[in-house]
Amino acid sequence: MSVLEPHVQREEPSRPHDDIQIYRRSDWCKFFILLGVIGLILAGVGTFLYFNSESTSSSIILLIVGLITAIQSFFFSFLINVFTDIRWFLSQIAEKQKEIK
Repeated sequence: MSVLEPHVQREEPSRPHDDIQIYRRSDWCKFFILLGVIGLILAGVGTFLYFNSESTSSSIILLIVGLITAIQSFFFSFLINVFTDIRWFLSQIAEKQKEIK
């Protein structure tokens, strides 16, 4: 490149996610995440009681209920996020289609 040639700045190709806004989590999703954390805490308390007490039946029940609650809650939270994102992306596609017409 000689001194007399103008400097041409290359444009970076735009990434498709640059113009996408992040959709906020719904309140139901936050509720299920909180419920899942409570389930994990119950499972931890059940495990602690199982190894440190004589009453194993109640600690096993607490452990099982906590794990089931945590697994179901995190699964529902995941599903809510997926369906919310799909709904948002479909609305964005519909808006783009309207702009094209």
